[in-house]
Amino acid sequence: MGPLRTPAGVVRVLAIALACCLGALGALATWPNRAIERLRPPAKRSARPRGRRSWLDRVFRRQADTHLELATALGHVAAVLRTGVTTPAAWGVIADTYHEPLTRGERAVRSIAQHARLGYPLSESGACRALGAAGAALIAAEAVSLRTGAALGPLLHTIAASIRAEVDAESQRKSAYAGPRATMRVLAALPLGAVGLGYLMGADPIAELTGSTLGHVTLVLGLALAYTGWLVPQRMIHRAEEKAGLR
Repeated sequence: MGPLRTPAGVVRVLAIALACCLGALGALATWPNRAIERLRPPAKRSARPRGRRSWLDRVFRRQADTHLELATALGHVAAVLRTGVTTPAAWGVIADTYHEPLTRGERAVRSIAQHARLGYPLSESGACRALGAAGAALIAAEAVSLRTGAALGPLLHTIAASIRAEVDAESQRKSAYAGPRATMRVLAALPLGAVGLGYLMGADPIAELTGSTLGHVTLVLGLALAYTGWLVPQRMIHRAEEKAGLR
């Protein structure tokens, strides 16, 4: 009696077939679809290098805290400017409100305020330049005010509102990408679950996959499908995050 005619042989074949089906399901279910396409925002920004997700999350939180602290400080400076004081005096009022211990964002804003209260241009402030686009907008606003005589307060209000909107939009984009990434990881683990299910059914999937030519072919095919199911959506999400400025 051949091995496929015994109950154990049938169970082995079913376990192998189930593993292949689950591997194919993981590949197809995570294939790029319209949901991923809709997550791609139209805005284009420079790509950032890859790295560990937890490290990127920490960097994003630190940057978001610093930018929000800057937005709050700009609103306060604008309010003080409305009382008729000079720009250095307004920055001095803000600088005096910060006392140790300070967060990273508060320390950066205090450095900018202390620099500005002395009458130095913000373009010479390293802390301001380190803020990227937000710092560049602040430097440009100061330059426009000095050259044209435009009131600085409304410009600072506009920058503060823009910073808050950008931080909120970036947080929403990261939350939107979290769902597809979690689904991709779950589906990528399905083939391993199929192997465990085979053992629970009384079969030996590893022995079947490594003990015959058919098993070798099945193993290679299953690994290829599982790898494809992980790689393709990972690259899709990575490209979308690059266009969103999240990497």
